[in-house]
Amino acid sequence: MYLMKICCIGDIHGTGKFLSCYNDILLRDNDCEKIIVFGDHFDPYKYISIEECIEKYQEFIKISKEDSRIISLLGNHDLSYYVIGLDKTSRTSKWNARKICKEIIPNLKNSFLCYRIRDYLFSHAGVSQTWFDGLSSENQQRILNNYKGWRESELTSIVSFYPYDNSHYGDNPHQGCTWIRPKALVENPLGQFNQVVAHTQIKEITKVVMANQKDLWLIDNKGKPFYLTLSIPGK
Repeated sequence: MYLMKICCIGDIHGTGKFLSCYNDILLRDNDCEKIIVFGDHFDPYKYISIEECIEKYQEFIKISKEDSRIISLLGNHDLSYYVIGLDKTSRTSKWNARKICKEIIPNLKNSFLCYRIRDYLFSHAGVSQTWFDGLSSENQQRILNNYKGWRESELTSIVSFYPYDNSHYGDNPHQGCTWIRPKALVENPLGQFNQVVAHTQIKEITKVVMANQKDLWLIDNKGKPFYLTLSIPGK
């Protein structure tokens, strides 16, 4: 059986994580066929200047244009600047938010909400059956068929925060693929898909079994290794 090697890099948050992982991949896993980056390029957890965050994002964009293996996923901290609105972003000023928008929006056409390889789905937070069932048939096909080129207006209606989740944490199957949390996803996964997600910080990369008896990989880890390498049945 032909196996495809995939490398998956979790949330960036303004750090040097992408470049560090990318250099490691070139050294140790350069035979991989896809390098999937799970977004959240901005809003660092510790102080990193907005100029440094933008510089790192620009570096990511440059490398992703040069290396066709790179798949760029949208995270909630990327989308928040125009889906939630500049006045509600949590970790920077309106002035800095405008600077970030200028960087992110031109690259929407090259980014995915979800990327599928056979029975594996890769998204920032995960795809639940409940959320998927609430999409239009057109957007369901887009989610499953590696659509990129999302317009801002489409993203606003598709992935905005579910308003009836009183916890504001996202542990609810109605939440979209950039915000749902692992517990809700494990209990309500889409179809017969394995999934790989970031979004929720964990100590180390972890695999759990979902209600559909398929694997869920959680990769927003704090410790080494800093990226996940998978070998999955190829196309």
